[in-house]
Amino acid sequence: MTRTKRRRLAAAWAALFVVVITAVAVAVFGGETSSGVQARVAGLEQEVRCPSCGNLSVYNAKTASAYSIAGFIRREVAAGQSDQEIIDSLVASYGDTILMSPPASGVGLYLWVLPAVVAMGIGYEVYRSLGQNRVMEKPSRDEARDGSLARRRRLPKISKTFALWGGVVALAGLGGLAALAFLPGGGPAVGSELSAAETLASLGAVKPALQGFNQVLAKQPQNPSALAYKGWLQFNEATSQRDKSAALAVMSKAADLGPGDPQAQLFLGLALFYGRQEARQGAFYLDRFLADLPRHSLLAEAAPLARPVYAAAHWKIPAAFRVGSGVAVRVPKG
Repeated sequence: MTRTKRRRLAAAWAALFVVVITAVAVAVFGGETSSGVQARVAGLEQEVRCPSCGNLSVYNAKTASAYSIAGFIRREVAAGQSDQEIIDSLVASYGDTILMSPPASGVGLYLWVLPAVVAMGIGYEVYRSLGQNRVMEKPSRDEARDGSLARRRRLPKISKTFALWGGVVALAGLGGLAALAFLPGGGPAVGSELSAAETLASLGAVKPALQGFNQVLAKQPQNPSALAYKGWLQFNEATSQRDKSAALAVMSKAADLGPGDPQAQLFLGLALFYGRQEARQGAFYLDRFLADLPRHSLLAEAAPLARPVYAAAHWKIPAAFRVGSGVAVRVPKG
């Protein structure tokens, strides 16, 4: 092989080496792959509790609130937010009870540390008791003859210790549960209360529904779903401009607290148009409603009320709003 051919072959191998190294670098450092993003989203959905499902995670739940939070997580991941930033945003809106595992602070820290402390205490007592049994007095002839000391050795003195620590564990567990029940987050019961209030609202039972949403807000003052429904119901029942403005302020707060809550965006968008004739601002929030990936039934209910908003704003009506019956979402009075 001539020197020229050897040089050309070496150059070709060098170029191939550079291409391979570049491809590996892009694969490793060039950003997350589609499967990596999906894994992140799924992992976050498993860490977060469905607000209206008790002990189910967002990953396993099939409710509107679970779909809302899942959509929020997907958008935040796509926007480049870290896992901790996404979790912090959800906790700020829903409280610590939105997490499937207790946080490592406050009562959550207490519940994490408690089992380890109890296990260490029991282990120490067992070790100390067994050690005491080994250092026993030498048996007398009579004791050795009837085996009474041997029987005492076979029965370590730890029964009282176990009873004591068992009581400590029981009391500590009850204390932790009581603390969680009285925290502002409320616990799993909040989910069932919210779901019941939403059902009453869809049936037109305004007063009982408002009572239910107020109960939720007493435990979770920044729950966007409860705030949105409360503001919407109050807006529909308002008889003065002052009352409507107050209800709009509640819905505006809900939309800010719940950027991933479809109802919060929908109710504010409709109220801005039907209450103040602000078509463009109303259409803006309806677009945010669509971006939150609402369930199909809510889309169908909202479509007849949303189409006039886009028409008045001279915006193109989105395809999702071109069909629907509009049963549960009612036009505000006045």
